[in-house]
Amino acid sequence: MSKSESQALRKVVCCFAGAIALAALVPQRASAQGTTACGDAARANFAQAVASGASDQELEAQFGACRDVFVEPACTPTATKSASPMTTDVKTVTNFNTSYERMNGCGYHPQAEMVACDVEIRQLGGYGAFPGGTFENVRFCLDCNRDGIWDFTTLGFVHVTDNVAPGPVPSWYHLAYATTFAAPALCTNNDGRQTNVRAILSWAQQPGDCNSKPFWGNMIDFTARRDP
Repeated sequence: MSKSESQALRKVVCCFAGAIALAALVPQRASAQGTTACGDAARANFAQAVASGASDQELEAQFGACRDVFVEPACTPTATKSASPMTTDVKTVTNFNTSYERMNGCGYHPQAEMVACDVEIRQLGGYGAFPGGTFENVRFCLDCNRDGIWDFTTLGFVHVTDNVAPGPVPSWYHLAYATTFAAPALCTNNDGRQTNVRAILSWAQQPGDCNSKPFWGNMIDFTARRDP
């Protein structure tokens, strides 16, 4: 194993170890959210405000502080140069309030033309009573020629509710996905080129655009390759 490979392996192990340690700490700390200004009651009010058509300005004024109440450090691997001269490949995680949900990883299936991310559910409640519940929304944005301009965006989601049965405590894992059938040929021509992808997880409120900052959720930027 080369020195660079060894360093990369240590960084990956460090990232996973950090994630495991955080996962062990989160339930105790996050459970206190139910008694804070940004706990279960605030989320219920937020979901109701969204459903009632509250403006972005109104939501920001009332709930903007919740974005920073519980922000975990993110493991961001160092950018690595591609074997071909097609710029830099990266994966970057940006966390907002992840006490109730977060994405841990995302991917792209080029033959099925589908993008997907896991959605980790981290609490017993705070999602809405069964069967009504709420949605975990994920906006996917594709920069298909990697020029810094988003060429296509689509929305995925998964429905969630408060826990209704005794049993193991969270975390639980769901999948939010969307197809890219409607994307321009620039994005769906599987010729081995890379595509920059951004996924934004936002609970209850759909991310309005590719620069949205959710109140609860996180964002992952990653590079995918369109293999034939």
